[in-house]
Amino acid sequence: MLLRTIEVPKFPTQVKLTNSRRPKYYNKFKGKIPKKYLNKGYSFNNKGFLINEQTGKRVQSNEALSKKPRYAKLNGNSLITGYGSPHIRNKITWALKDFYSPIIEKHLLEEGPLSIFPLRLEWDVYTIVGVKDRWDASNLFFYYKYFEDTMVKEFPSGSLIPDDNIKYVTHPPSPKIIPVDDWENRKFIFRIYHDDRSELRRTPWV
Repeated sequence: MLLRTIEVPKFPTQVKLTNSRRPKYYNKFKGKIPKKYLNKGYSFNNKGFLINEQTGKRVQSNEALSKKPRYAKLNGNSLITGYGSPHIRNKITWALKDFYSPIIEKHLLEEGPLSIFPLRLEWDVYTIVGVKDRWDASNLFFYYKYFEDTMVKEFPSGSLIPDDNIKYVTHPPSPKIIPVDDWENRKFIFRIYHDDRSELRRTPWV
């Protein structure tokens, strides 16, 4: 029995980590110095950093990039390895939960919490699939993981489900890819069913 359908439009594919990037400076001990700086007006300090003699400041090697935000591309394999930094992983985790929160809260206010358990879910992924794309659909697992976590989140009006353990969710979904032609039409559709299999008519489900 279908209980709910939740649409998630324009899912993110990257998360902003910082508004700017850490500046890097030319150093004669750590790489090549562009020829334009090897003339009058520039010199090196005792640590090897290139100095603008007029300003007394170090010369930045990534000036253009340092003014641009830094993003992390969302990827299941990278999440498994933690992006090489617990800080980055945590930032991505909270960014995805923040993305889902207004969608789940709106649904909760309109439809109320779920009261029939356990649950089986289906997940449609509407996205562009290019001719040369060879990515693994299974690597999208994290999108569902944080959707499920947000269903448990306690909002002022309560939570959509009491918990996401095996008592409440017995059949989490795999992504079903549905190609679209316009990136603006990307979305997830989650369908939530009562998992009423005869095998589950036992403790702890009854």
